[in-house]
Amino acid sequence: MSKTIDEKVVEMRFDNSHFEKNVQTSLSTLDKLKQSLNLSGASKGLEDISNTANKMNFGGMSSGIETVKAKFSALEVMAVTALANITNSLVNVGKNIVKTFTLDPLKTGWQEYEQKAGAIQTIMAGTGEDLSTVKRYLEELNKYADDTIYSFKDMTENISKFTNAGVKLPDAVAAIKRSS
Repeated sequence: MSKTIDEKVVEMRFDNSHFEKNVQTSLSTLDKLKQSLNLSGASKGLEDISNTANKMNFGGMSSGIETVKAKFSALEVMAVTALANITNSLVNVGKNIVKTFTLDPLKTGWQEYEQKAGAIQTIMAGTGEDLSTVKRYLEELNKYADDTIYSFKDMTENISKFTNAGVKLPDAVAAIKRSS
């Protein structure tokens, strides 16, 4: 048995008729495949598609795209402008809020303090009263101004005028309350 296998492995023979028969079978199979795929017509179809594509005019579409692009550019400018205006408005609102809640009350309070200090000096000079007495009467007027619609500023200006004219402090405070 070993001898037979060795002979088959070593033996090489060429059977030309068998080879030609197999080549003919392969060529026949390839021809049938070529006919079923119709490759000669495929190249014609691709040429037709290429010719048709070359004949197409995309000028109108290109012009339309340019028009749309220009309109989007205009919209972009309008959107940026609108956002800038909104941002500026928000900044201004923020400034006003800060001013309203921080600076204005401080400024008003300082002005009222200066006015009260000036009135105290004027009243003390006009009446000869001490600081604690004058402050007590001004606090009474300030409370009256807070409880009514009358201005403390106007009251202190007028009480200073009264006391400079020689009116005693208790009478001046009573007169201011009655006239207000």
